[in-house]
Amino acid sequence: MAFQIGIGDVVMLSQLAWTISQAFTSGRKSAPAEFKEVQNQVDSLCHALDSLKLLSPQHDADAGNSITPILQNCRFTLEHLETLVNKYMVIDDQGDAGESPKKRWREGIRKNWKKVRWTSEGGDLARLQHNLGVHINSLNLVIAVLNGEKSQSIGHQVEDVHRMLREIYVWFTSNLKGQTMSFQKYSPGPQQKPLELIFSLHPENPETDDTAPTCDNASFNPEWLVTSNKPVFKCNCQLRRTVYGDIHDGYLAQYFLSPMSLIVRLNGDSKSWKIWLFSARTSRLTSLILRNINPSEELAEFENTVSELAVIAASPAIHRGMGSLMVSPSINPYTELPVISVLNMLCDTRRLYKCIGNVTLTTNGHSYSTSPIETVQLVHYRNLTGEEEWLFSETANVILNTNSDMRDTDLVKDGVSEFTLTVGNDTDITRAENAPHALISPTDCLSRNKDGRENMVKGVYSEIELLDGDSATYLVQQLRHLQEGLLLLKVQHIQRYEKLVFELGLGLLVVYDYHLPDATLKLAINLKTKDYRLLISNASKSICLSIEMSTKALQHTAGTSNLYLHIDNLCWVVENNLDGAHVYQQRSRSSLACADTHTQQLLTLMLQSVARGDHGNRYPIIEGDRSNQLTS
Repeated sequence: MAFQIGIGDVVMLSQLAWTISQAFTSGRKSAPAEFKEVQNQVDSLCHALDSLKLLSPQHDADAGNSITPILQNCRFTLEHLETLVNKYMVIDDQGDAGESPKKRWREGIRKNWKKVRWTSEGGDLARLQHNLGVHINSLNLVIAVLNGEKSQSIGHQVEDVHRMLREIYVWFTSNLKGQTMSFQKYSPGPQQKPLELIFSLHPENPETDDTAPTCDNASFNPEWLVTSNKPVFKCNCQLRRTVYGDIHDGYLAQYFLSPMSLIVRLNGDSKSWKIWLFSARTSRLTSLILRNINPSEELAEFENTVSELAVIAASPAIHRGMGSLMVSPSINPYTELPVISVLNMLCDTRRLYKCIGNVTLTTNGHSYSTSPIETVQLVHYRNLTGEEEWLFSETANVILNTNSDMRDTDLVKDGVSEFTLTVGNDTDITRAENAPHALISPTDCLSRNKDGRENMVKGVYSEIELLDGDSATYLVQQLRHLQEGLLLLKVQHIQRYEKLVFELGLGLLVVYDYHLPDATLKLAINLKTKDYRLLISNASKSICLSIEMSTKALQHTAGTSNLYLHIDNLCWVVENNLDGAHVYQQRSRSSLACADTHTQQLLTLMLQSVARGDHGNRYPIIEGDRSNQLTS
């Protein structure tokens, strides 16, 4: 009989590891310094077991046979360690009333810990640390293999769908030859020369966001991305007959592309962008603000420029493994594949410099305090995959760096110098009523020591104590801007937990009250839930729609002969206009209707094929009102 790992065994070991970890945490003040590394290793072992718990039901017999001895060895080590905790720890009766009881190590443990048999074989503390490290590495290796098999399976499934859809496309279009209606994309008329991307250019002022423009009608010089000795900008004021004349050409000629150049969205807004460039006048890297990009005509072109520059910025991280706040190598947690993370969105936090007195982090009934925070950064990243596709992170980061003038606090004693809190659309962000505090929950917290060691804790309640009410209000506002930007990006782009199934140009599309003459549709699969999402936009990206479709809803589409796809699922809409980006939810029912009949048929056929998971060579012939089948 095939052996299957019991999830109850993994849960039991995870709970045991957590209990031991909490005991070490509770008794840290009475423990020798050497116990700290054991606590960290037990925490890591607990996280590894939690990860394995999520994967356990999917194991096959071979995986079960491989994992069983690893879990048995973990159990032996943890049970022996539990015995030592029960033997050498006592209840601390000096705690505050109303708090959960805490434990401390017995007085003699500080002097005699070297005499304790820390392993069942009689080994010392170093041997225990070695054993814990072996368990952690073994579990992480198993988890990586299982995740890799899972991702590979999903990847093969999507690749099969890709191949099948290409065959459908070729077969379908070839069968339309000679028919009265030809398969073609909607064309709005004679092709015109694309409009030049025009924007206003502002110097960055640390004192205020409202600065007068250096040039109201700036544009990028042709080929500025490929020619490093060409100035980035040119002035168009004289061509547009403005009062500024052509006096900006000399000033704009000082800015050149740098290896550190990047364009990022500011404060979750589609109207303001920040660019870093080399100034020939000062011989320094400088930053400028770009505003007033026409969303109905130029937004898509501008975003393409942003992506091209991001690819250039990612090159050092790809070829030399270099990393920084802007660009760094990382791993997509949903595919376990390497990616390059590139800064995509940034909120202005200069007003918060040295304005945070303390951060209290609470998890599992235990609270920790940081030292004063010197700097705070609110950032979001996009990920460049090995297939040169952009995937956008579903969360943003709050990076807190401790003050060099440290206090005697819990986490500072451990040498922690940086904390990273994750913020998503569902994260609750509020301002305390009676104190200048910003409250964030729930969040994950990644702490980083000065020597580079990291520790992740999930489900953390964070209370950020600011020095005054205005700073607290400002931080909450910026955090909410960050969330607004996350929602905007989700509607517009594929997320890092998704994979593109297919992309199709639809020509003229009618959906709700929108007439999109040059619509593009993307279908993405959620790697976590296996559900689907339709992303629809016009060529300029001034209108974007995101429609959630469960697997069941997509399968329902496969069972209907109605070519007009009805929408009764969650739909988010982004409208970009001169006032900025507006995001709202559509709650009424609608349908996707292509002006070209054959395009509508092809879209329906492709969605039906994905829903069925049909990887064979049987495709329906759609001709007028008839529906037959062709068998190869």
